[in-house]
Amino acid sequence: MMLFIAAVAAQLWINRAELAQPIARIQQNGVLLYELPLSGEVDIKLNGNIVRIQNGKIGVVQADCADMVCMKMGFIGGGLPIICLPNRLEVRIVENKTGLSDIDGITG
Repeated sequence: MMLFIAAVAAQLWINRAELAQPIARIQQNGVLLYELPLSGEVDIKLNGNIVRIQNGKIGVVQADCADMVCMKMGFIGGGLPIICLPNRLEVRIVENKTGLSDIDGITG
């Protein structure tokens, strides 16, 4: 019986990890504009910035601000967000929790 419970718990943990893929969250002026998967290659044109998703990471590849700190941060795959203060842009990687609340011990 204990082995069965351990097997079910392990399967739930594996399913949770598969569902919890990170996504990019892009905000400007405090407004959420995009929540995008980190798969594929996509350019997002915003006021003064171009944000690119490639190879599972995201970064600012063009900016019209003077200091270009956002571009100097390079591509991120997690950790600290990319911030462009002059353009009020925030780019961060978050865990996608879609579907996690739908899993329980019965339906798995």
